[in-house]
Amino acid sequence: MEGCCSAKRACLIFGSVYLVGGLLLFGWVGSKVGTERRKNTEDPNEENKLEDINHYIHFLDLFLALCWVIVASLLLFGVCKANSRFLTPTLVLIPPDSLAMLINVVVFVANFGFLHPLVIAFNIIRISGIVVNIFFFWCVFHHRNQIKEQLSKEK
Repeated sequence: MEGCCSAKRACLIFGSVYLVGGLLLFGWVGSKVGTERRKNTEDPNEENKLEDINHYIHFLDLFLALCWVIVASLLLFGVCKANSRFLTPTLVLIPPDSLAMLINVVVFVANFGFLHPLVIAFNIIRISGIVVNIFFFWCVFHHRNQIKEQLSKEK
């Protein structure tokens, strides 16, 4: 069942994008976490509040980026070798990643309000990421089932 938009091809595309994205995010966030935080803690303006929130979100993003590098590598290996066990870590990581995105949305809305321009942009990016994760989950799940069906037919 090899069409123009097969689950295998989608897994390879998503896995490659998440691998490169994880590497880039790890490098970018790693450089942000390594820099000093703001020095003026007495001025509770919006910019300082945003810096504080981003400082803590960067630690979560750093951890998730490292996880995505490992899991996307396993996914690509599993798709190429047609081994469903290597696709399982992706199915395990997508829900917590989506939950982290949803928590980020809630934190920003709670602190700045829903109609703040930065929050609107941030929410669009994060909600788009959640939608992409849903499609990614479906593709990996579908391809994993295809591999299992092929293995059961061969036995």
